[in-house]
Amino acid sequence: MSVPHPHTLRRLLVQLDGDALDRAIGAFLTARATPAGPGLRAIAVDGKALRGSRTHVTGHVTLLAAMDHTGHVLAQRQVADKSSIP
Repeated sequence: MSVPHPHTLRRLLVQLDGDALDRAIGAFLTARATPAGPGLRAIAVDGKALRGSRTHVTGHVTLLAAMDHTGHVLAQRQVADKSSIP
């Protein structure tokens, strides 16, 4: 089996509903998650501009994500550029 060309993957991903894909992946990961143990849990928050998301009409897409220190993404939202408010 050969690996799809990057342009083929890009054409596929552009046609997907990003919010629906995010919900589906989130539900899958939530179903696989193990419950947190007792005590405090550290959470990291970070924002990222998605590379390649800028078009001639819009600026790049910026996401704000919260993640625990076991690597589980707790939440992710698209935010205004250079903002921490969804």
